[in-house]
Amino acid sequence: ITEIGIFNGDTAKGIKAYVESKGRKVNYTCIDNNNDFEVKKPFEDCNFILGNSNEVYNQLEDNQM
Repeated sequence: ITEIGIFNGDTAKGIKAYVESKGRKVNYTCIDNNNDFEVKKPFEDCNFILGNSNEVYNQLEDNQM
């Protein structure tokens, strides 16, 4: 799952909790540029990419199966 613009992380935490409640593992990536305010990783095992999504999209892992 990739989320662009994470604000305070509530959406990321909610999606993670829902997916895990279904017995699935979550591979979550958040992208934010910190322009509006300083954001933090919403949870420890989240992959957090700092920058403009138009410029850092190439840092996303390719997890196609």
